Amino acid sequence: MILASWCGKKVVPDKIRRRPGWSEIPAVRDGRIVEIKSPLILQPSPAALTGGLDTIVAALWAAPSSQGASAASPGG
Repeated sequence: MILASWCGKKVVPDKIRRRPGWSEIPAVRDGRIVEIKSPLILQPSPAALTGGLDTIVAALWAAPSSQGASAASPGG
């Protein structure tokens, strides 16, 4: 799984997929790119430890098994 967050911008999974060589990364190949909203993790405050951590944990719990199911994008 790739947890992505772009400061002040929406994550565009296609931009990640188009990076040279990245199509070979299992998370990219299997569609496991999950956006974490930047205010939750990229701000200098305790929020990164509360809301940000909760969102990351939710993404990991929603992660597909090795059978290739796709993950939901929490907060998205």
